[in-house]
Amino acid sequence: MCVSLKDGLCGLHISFFRVKSELLQQMDGIKEDVTSSLFVLGATNCPWDMDPAFLRRFERRIFVSLPGREARRAIISKHFTVAPLQLTDSDWQTLLDATEAYSGADLVHLATTAAFMPIRELQSARFWRFTSDNKITPCSNETLGAMQYTLSKLPAERVIARDVDLQDFLTAIRTTPRTVSQADIQQYLAFSQASSQS
Repeated sequence: MCVSLKDGLCGLHISFFRVKSELLQQMDGIKEDVTSSLFVLGATNCPWDMDPAFLRRFERRIFVSLPGREARRAIISKHFTVAPLQLTDSDWQTLLDATEAYSGADLVHLATTAAFMPIRELQSARFWRFTSDNKITPCSNETLGAMQYTLSKLPAERVIARDVDLQDFLTAIRTTPRTVSQADIQQYLAFSQASSQS
């Protein structure tokens, strides 16, 4: 038996319609049951694509804006709990200025990218120094007491990556730009405003 793509898409549309109808009926049933203590919470990045009948079932709509300065700092810091970031106040100001209009997901991607930079550096490092706790970490050839070795010649259990610094974040920003445009923000604000007036 041969089923065309058109038949498959039609079947998919009918299945989606049935699921949506069932969901709407169930939500109406919850509203009618005064003893019900069920709380329904939904989230979407594209509220304008949702079915108007489905949207009406939600009595309250909340627009969650992009993270502000303190929220951005908290999101970035959260990814460095094992080895906290050693950034100065000035470094933080530069980083927070550079991440204006980044989403939470953008910041997670940025933090992950920056965190891996010192680890990648281990492979190409040629000069090393001892830390205060007798570990071995990469350094420049001008560092006092620098030793010249390849990574394979060093005891693996004593090698540690250097701390993540501001430059790692600034380099990561070049390869992980923000994904939310100003046009996107305007679309969210317009939808939020229209939604609150309806």
